[in-house]
Amino acid sequence: MSNPAASSPHASKALSGKLLVWMLLGAMLIVTAILIGGVGFALYGPDETPVISPQTTVLTEPLRADGWPDYEEAIRRRWARGATPANNGAIPFWRAMITSDLGELDDPAEQDLIARELGIKTLSLGDGFVGGPDALERRLAEELQQAHPRAVIATENLLTFFHRKPWTKQDSPLLASWVAANAAAYQLLHEAAAASHFYPSSPTLLDDQRDRLQDIALPALQHSRTAVHYLCLRAMLAVGEGRPDEAADDLIAAYRLADHISAGPFPIHLLLGEYHNLVVDRALAHLCVSREVSLETIAKLLRYIESRPMPRDPLDVELEIERIAPASYAAQLATKRARIDDGPTNPPLRARRIDWNIALKELAPLADLADRAIAAPDLPTRDGLISKLRGAHRQLSANSNQPFGWRQIVSTRDRSRRQAWLISGDSFSFFLHRNREMRFSIMTQQRALARELLSLTAQRIRDGDYPDEYKAEGINYRRTNEGVLLWSNGPNGRDDRGLRSFAVARPQDSLLLPLYEGRLIPLAQESYDSEKPVALDPAQQALLDAIPPDADDAAIRLPPPQEPWPWEEAEPNE
Repeated sequence: MSNPAASSPHASKALSGKLLVWMLLGAMLIVTAILIGGVGFALYGPDETPVISPQTTVLTEPLRADGWPDYEEAIRRRWARGATPANNGAIPFWRAMITSDLGELDDPAEQDLIARELGIKTLSLGDGFVGGPDALERRLAEELQQAHPRAVIATENLLTFFHRKPWTKQDSPLLASWVAANAAAYQLLHEAAAASHFYPSSPTLLDDQRDRLQDIALPALQHSRTAVHYLCLRAMLAVGEGRPDEAADDLIAAYRLADHISAGPFPIHLLLGEYHNLVVDRALAHLCVSREVSLETIAKLLRYIESRPMPRDPLDVELEIERIAPASYAAQLATKRARIDDGPTNPPLRARRIDWNIALKELAPLADLADRAIAAPDLPTRDGLISKLRGAHRQLSANSNQPFGWRQIVSTRDRSRRQAWLISGDSFSFFLHRNREMRFSIMTQQRALARELLSLTAQRIRDGDYPDEYKAEGINYRRTNEGVLLWSNGPNGRDDRGLRSFAVARPQDSLLLPLYEGRLIPLAQESYDSEKPVALDPAQQALLDAIPPDADDAAIRLPPPQEPWPWEEAEPNE
């Protein structure tokens, strides 16, 4: 028997209303799930893999297993081109230096990695320099302290006194014995310098990790500095003991090592090669003022100096790296090798989904401007493109300072563009923004001044004294009470009578000195590696202010500025 109440119109309506509510709730849950899933995918789903092309990734080969170009491998191949175990000067270089000071290459696994890359079993055969420079300086300080008990001998940079001025066995019997004991290691440096190629490699170019190009480890740079110092140290011993002709081969080897280092793929190679040249130039000047040096030795040095290749423009080297640096950093982030923190209060931007095609296209104008600057037909065109490149970097970096808002949360496009802005700010070039013109000017003027220095020395040897007048294109000359001053007209072609700024804290630190009308400026206004001003007393500042801001004339002085030995400077007068 049926229940009349169950079939009443009121019951049907109630059932329909409940069903509708459940249907609406179900629909809302489905929509919510779709929205949450969509937002979740948009935020944390897999990144959009880029299209490999010159307009996105810049390089199209070689490729890694993850599909991105292998930027480090591209650099490695270019650096290693033509080098073999038979012609690679880095092999005897490592044999000489690896036993001296491990420096950045203290991991045996990294040493083995480089040895395999160079095609040898080990970097060391036990015939390299004995002990590192730090240990040698400690022993040297103990010896000098005993010999000069009233002086205060500091250990730091003590060896620099011996590689930048003539010395004898009497000054340090310990150091003279060390030089003699390391004859085999010195021969290895000469073999390294004479080789046609120099590829020391880098562990970070050989491992499976991705690194920012600014962070590539270059352990050979540290060792090359020590090697050049060791060569000049032995040369200054020969000059000090009246055997300057024996010093010439060490100086030529040091110059050749400087050229090898300058040929490396990064801007820092060129800048360190410049530093090496300054060190050897100073030693060369001491050889040139020696009364025992022969005309044959000066002629040999002059032939070598005239045959040296001219330095590369630092900007060319920087542009080659700059064109791939942002895309390389993008690859590092995309393959989860690193991340960029988007400010102190926001989670890492890399944790959210990125469309790398969008990010790379945002960065593409940087590579395009770098390519166009490399191919520019003349300097004004290139300078204009460089200015645009700097402006583009500044604009992209400035964009990254915008507050992180809801658009970056919900929009993959806006997140990807912001990622590109952050990459630009964190991968901008190494030295494009600092003193490029001055540095290249110094590098080119060095070669000209060293050549004229040798020519003047040859005249002094033949005639018994320096000439009263001396003419050379772009070079100015003046006799002084002590010797001579040489200075160049610089790239602007003018005799500015001085150089406004250079890497000197004291006149003893370099041959290329700021001067004005023959007067040496004791301090430079700016240090080499920092824009922080160096403190000057009023007299020094007045001398420096007399030099025009755009003065670019480098100078060399003979005899070189004399620096007292540390015991002469520190010992009180009797």
